[in-house]
Amino acid sequence: MGILEFIWTFLLFFITLTILPFIGACFLFIQGIRALWMYILVNSYKDNDDLEFIETVNIRTSMDSHRNMGIFTFLVSIHGECRPNLVKKNLFEVVDKRDKFGKLMYPHLQQCLVSIWGAYAWKTLPNYRIENNFHIGKNRFRGRPLTEHNLQEYISETVSKYLPNEYSPWQIVLIPNVAGKDMYYILLRIHHLLLSEEKKLRISDLLMVKQTQLEEYYPQLDEKERYVLEPKSPLLDIFAPPKAIPTLYIKLTDTCSNYWNEYISLHDPLENIDLLKTTPTLYQFYSRCVIAFVTIIREYIKDYSSINNNLQSRLKYLWTLIKRETQRRQISINLFIDSILHTLNPKTLFISYIAFVWRVLIMFTLKMPILIYYEVAAFVECIAFKYCVHTNTIIAMLFNYIPILYNAFKEVIYCASVIISAPKIIIKEILLNKFYAPPQTIKSSGRKVIAWTEKLDRQIIRTIAKTMNVTDTEVILSVIGAAITQFYGEHLTKIPDSIPITARNINNTYLYANNFNSKPNRKNVGGVVCLNLPLIANQRKLDKLQWYDYVNLIHADLTHARSTQQSLFALSKLQTNCGIFTKCFPSIVIKLVLNYLSSIYTIAVTEMTSDIIEKRYKTTTWGSEIDNIIYWRPPQSNISLSLCVSYYADSVTLAVMSDFLLSPSHITLRKELSYSFKQLTEELNLS
Repeated sequence: MGILEFIWTFLLFFITLTILPFIGACFLFIQGIRALWMYILVNSYKDNDDLEFIETVNIRTSMDSHRNMGIFTFLVSIHGECRPNLVKKNLFEVVDKRDKFGKLMYPHLQQCLVSIWGAYAWKTLPNYRIENNFHIGKNRFRGRPLTEHNLQEYISETVSKYLPNEYSPWQIVLIPNVAGKDMYYILLRIHHLLLSEEKKLRISDLLMVKQTQLEEYYPQLDEKERYVLEPKSPLLDIFAPPKAIPTLYIKLTDTCSNYWNEYISLHDPLENIDLLKTTPTLYQFYSRCVIAFVTIIREYIKDYSSINNNLQSRLKYLWTLIKRETQRRQISINLFIDSILHTLNPKTLFISYIAFVWRVLIMFTLKMPILIYYEVAAFVECIAFKYCVHTNTIIAMLFNYIPILYNAFKEVIYCASVIISAPKIIIKEILLNKFYAPPQTIKSSGRKVIAWTEKLDRQIIRTIAKTMNVTDTEVILSVIGAAITQFYGEHLTKIPDSIPITARNINNTYLYANNFNSKPNRKNVGGVVCLNLPLIANQRKLDKLQWYDYVNLIHADLTHARSTQQSLFALSKLQTNCGIFTKCFPSIVIKLVLNYLSSIYTIAVTEMTSDIIEKRYKTTTWGSEIDNIIYWRPPQSNISLSLCVSYYADSVTLAVMSDFLLSPSHITLRKELSYSFKQLTEELNLS
């Protein structure tokens, strides 16, 4: 880092520090305004018991419009004969599932979504019927039998239609067996608010995927084979979360807790009754006061949520705690005066002096040699066995804490460097980055069309990655880059060197869940990475050497992003988990910024992976084998193209979702994706 860049980094950081108070004030103001507005709305419609207002504000709700809503799409292909009544029965069991108190587990599945004065609300539907959200598709399309040749066009047309506003914002379409194929399909479309508001709802529930324990899923494998880890995606762990700092915190809290418990056992009259029988010294009185103070604070914090939400009730409860704890420990002004007199009593002073001299003599004559022996023994144990049995020695404390302190210090330096460089990275790498504008800009219609490739062999992708010394993700990105190159080649005479895209990884447990104990968790959604995806020369066919060079370009770009975009990755994860930006800034500002950024990064790539390598196909709740599960993440704002990489069992499927006005270009891109992968495998002699 040069001196000018160093000065520029710190200058931007200090400018950011100066505006932090303004951001804090914005946070308080916006949260107050939103709470006030929600209070007004709730009280204005308090007579309407059918309404439940949604207080959550996230990126998608800020960008939502009546035309362009965030509708996630899933397609499940299932082997066997289609039995609509069986599917409908299993779906109704999910929608009507109740807890032990008889209440609906997922009430929002039976409520429609309405917008009232800029706020979303759930409205209860009278006489809910499962037919409102469950439809059976036709086996003919545009006068012709439904076959695998026109299946994608049929499903894409179904997806392009808006969800009806008068029903709950989700829909399942059962597509019967296509001609000449022993397979049927379940198409699920669901509003993003259902995923965020129904905390316990799993997509696998609506897709009716059977939930099994790993032991049941892989009965023929032992424990080591069952937990085969999936290779880490390079889109993960760009910002390494601290590990030593939490470990140090746990150790310190445990140590402090042990010392505190020992302190209480010696000085708390409730633990040591003998203390109430004698007049305390000033130090003992001080110890009682400290213990009483800590107890009052702990009890007040624990019961804070159950106290009435007004100042008078809270002060009254606090005063009750003070009186209770002081009376239990007999703390009073009179006792304080008595403790001073007792401490200054010549007899007490003489006894204290004799006790001090006795302790010193015992320490130096008897205890000191034993302590030295323990320290030497602990030192030998640490050197010879890398483990210390004498845990109460200074050597043991240093042995346990110095490595953790060293690693924690390194993590503090790392986090500080990321924080200090964050403003420069965001401005230089994201806002001021050289980018290529798309050849055609259209206004989004809100309707979406989809397409997907045939299943790509996962083992072939792993072999290619191993051969080229890269990851599976980089192989997929090279296929996407080659397909986009050919796609632009049909519209442009000159292909740009690169095109900006955003990429992120999502763990499939966030949507599908793998077993009974898995619940949707936003921590499974990775941060955003901004890439300048290299494009290759406008050649229809690449040779082996050209493919190697191109994949290395992808690898270099991704490596550069991983080394510079830790702050962006961490901030995007914080927004997903905590909503820091939507809490600090008004929705109109969020919308303007995202409109600008999405006009630059018009392509979004989402990778759906798993922690473990699945070695068997999933099944439905009625026992049929699932051939494939495909996921489409809806593009938002000015993003015109969303590409999703869905990993399932031993295959990978590339799914395309674009605006309706771009059709039929999305079909062309799907063909180019398949062609690019086929060409790559042929050049490496893996087809």
